[in-house]
Amino acid sequence: QTRCLGKMNDVSKSGRTVLFVSHNLQAVTQLCSRAILLEKGTLALNGDVQECVRRYLANSRSVREASIEYAHFSERKGNGKVKIARIEIIDKEAGVVSNQLYTDGNLVFRLYVHTELMTRDLNIAFHFYRNDETIFANVGNVDSDFVFEPFSGQRCFEVSFEKMNLYPDVYKVGISVGTLDWGELYDQIIPAFEFVVIEGAKHIKRQLSPANGFLYYSPGWKIID
Repeated sequence: QTRCLGKMNDVSKSGRTVLFVSHNLQAVTQLCSRAILLEKGTLALNGDVQECVRRYLANSRSVREASIEYAHFSERKGNGKVKIARIEIIDKEAGVVSNQLYTDGNLVFRLYVHTELMTRDLNIAFHFYRNDETIFANVGNVDSDFVFEPFSGQRCFEVSFEKMNLYPDVYKVGISVGTLDWGELYDQIIPAFEFVVIEGAKHIKRQLSPANGFLYYSPGWKIID
């Protein structure tokens, strides 16, 4: 496949027009200077490649998986003094609710938390898992020096993880809510939601297989001798 794509790239650079039909978004963004999006057999968009890719993804995503209500969710731990009420995963660039992002994309979600009590010294942590249930990160508001002001009722917090640099795969995220010292666990849902990393990052020049890792890095190189 790599050899075939390389040949097509050479042909396109020679001045010839190539019609490339594919669901491989990484190949589309690397090979094409213009794109046509078809929806139900009719022309939906003709023009910019990235815009066509975003429109394609917006129409193929499951909104149900990117916007989740937890009001009646039973598989949770904690004393319930503070509860995770809702999660919305946002593609801010495309302006849609989405649980999909590129390898170099940003994971942004809005977390709705509800409590009947005046809450102080809150601690919220996110637990990241690979598709095989291997945990690879634990991150909380304390790592960002973010302090919750006392509140009661419902509050919405937007959380952003910039440039995740993850290989294409399905990832799961658990959420825990408790006191600063975790002496009291208010609520915990594991997993709370999933997000999907897809191919299509324009600057990545090779296919990334989950069998070979899960973090993508592009280090700087220079000759010193």
